[in-house]
Amino acid sequence: MDLDSRVQVVTLDRNYGQSTAIIAGAEAAFGDWVATLDADGQNDPEDIPRMWEVISMRNCDGVTGVRGHRAGGYTIVELAVNHRPRIVGQSKYGINNRLWCRMADVLMVRRLLQRRIHYQTTEAPTAVRLGAWL
Repeated sequence: MDLDSRVQVVTLDRNYGQSTAIIAGAEAAFGDWVATLDADGQNDPEDIPRMWEVISMRNCDGVTGVRGHRAGGYTIVELAVNHRPRIVGQSKYGINNRLWCRMADVLMVRRLLQRRIHYQTTEAPTAVRLGAWL
């Protein structure tokens, strides 16, 4: 099996959780785009090129994979719906219920950044055998 130099593994020195692992991977990324896979092997690396095709063809910023036949979970389908102008009533969103909520969000992000986990990575190969995950 050939090594794929486009794939980089980031190994953390201990289990910090999935969110920290995704942040560490994104910070270590060196390409134009990032694909994430869970380490449990349920994600198929063969899906990555198909996802890239969707990004290229639709000129979008990202694509999310959804497992169609997930055991033990709900089935969710995303459907694009029409957007029409309002013909009756007024918007319930104004400065009092939007601005202050956003300010609270900004303060929470500031707090989270102050509490950010400082992780350490360990040595990992610069290329990966993709077939090992198949």
